[in-house]
Amino acid sequence: MPEPSTRMTVFNRIVRVLLVVGVVGHAALACLQPFLAGWSLDGDGTALLLHGANGGVIVSLSMALIPLGVLWWRPGGGSLWAPVLALLLFAAETFQLGMGYADILVIHVPLGVGILLGSLLLCGITLPRRPRPTARAETRPMNAHLGDVPHATTRPTHDPPTVTRTTDGRAERKALS
Repeated sequence: MPEPSTRMTVFNRIVRVLLVVGVVGHAALACLQPFLAGWSLDGDGTALLLHGANGGVIVSLSMALIPLGVLWWRPGGGSLWAPVLALLLFAAETFQLGMGYADILVIHVPLGVGILLGSLLLCGITLPRRPRPTARAETRPMNAHLGDVPHATTRPTHDPPTVTRTTDGRAERKALS
C-alpha cells in the first residue's frame, strides 16, 4: 500500500486535472454564449434554445468547480481565489439565467460580459505555469565575441575589466589580475 504522502500527491494531481478540465470547459462554453446569442438575433429559435441550454450547462459546471476549487486550495496548496471566484461565478450565472429567461437584457448582457471575464480570470488562476529557470552566472566576458582583434579606433591605456552577465541581467565586473 502506498504511503499517505504519495496517496495525497496522487489525489492532489487528480483534483488539479479535474479542476483544469472543468475550468477550461467552463471558459469554452462561456465564450460560445455570445455567438449563440448573436445567432439568435437572426430570428432562429434553435439558437435561442441552444443559448439557454448552454447557460444551464455552464451553471452546472460552475457548481462542480466550487468543491474542486476548495480541494485544490486546502489540501492541494492552490490559491484561495479559485474557490472564491467559482462561488461568485456560480451566483452570477444563476442570476444571469433568471435574467435571461425573464428577458431583462439590460442586466443580462453586461452580466454576461462580466461572467466571461471572470471565467477567463479563473483560467489564469488555475492553469499550471512553467517554473522559471534558475539564475546562473555566465563565465565569458561580454566582449568575447570580438576575440583577440584590437579595435582600430581606440587603444586602451590599461587592461579593461572583464564584465560578465548573470542570466537575470545583472552585470558583474572583475578586474584582470
